[in-house]
Amino acid sequence: MPTKDLRSDGASAGGAWVNRFLLPRLTQHFPNAPAVSCLQIAPDDSSEAERLRQIGYCCEMTEPTAAMKLSFPDSSWDFAFSGHFSLRAPDREARIALAKEMHRVLRRGGAVLLALGNRACPLDLTRNGALLHAAAGPHCLTLRETCDIMIDEAGFKTVGLLGVNGHFGWGSLSAIIRPIGSILDAHWRYLATPSRKWLYASPLNPTLLLWFNKN
Repeated sequence: MPTKDLRSDGASAGGAWVNRFLLPRLTQHFPNAPAVSCLQIAPDDSSEAERLRQIGYCCEMTEPTAAMKLSFPDSSWDFAFSGHFSLRAPDREARIALAKEMHRVLRRGGAVLLALGNRACPLDLTRNGALLHAAAGPHCLTLRETCDIMIDEAGFKTVGLLGVNGHFGWGSLSAIIRPIGSILDAHWRYLATPSRKWLYASPLNPTLLLWFNKN
């Protein structure tokens, strides 16, 4: 998945995303950070895992098997994250199987972060499929579909709706375009308010960033 954009200092986009978006959330959820073990599932590259290791986290990358299995014992990890859940698991059966595996390998109190294209919005910024898609786009999910899979089927306890604000590194854009990014960030922050769950799931939000908690 790509409080400062560090790309101008030579860091990768993935490393900048870790600094800007992921670290504040890990610190908030896990009071003993960085003594948190992280598992990145189906990564696009190694830059995010490398950045987490530089900071002191244990982070390993993995791919699910064809049967959607993860090659780790039960309760092996504190945190898992993936931006390609819907790409690696292309249908509901596969998604349920992979979700159950993520639940299995996480320790009690663990969490998983997923980035998904919102089926309700015709724009998909996750790079799991085409930028523009129809309502039946194969690599997108609705908020309800995802919660059904992760909570009802796999056993996760609760879901947190994360705003897309901060997910994208507007600091690397030209000064002329940067204000547009700030406006979009404010818009996405508004959508992620818990009382506006219906709005978060609506066509106004292109990307679902969901934090699922295990008991």
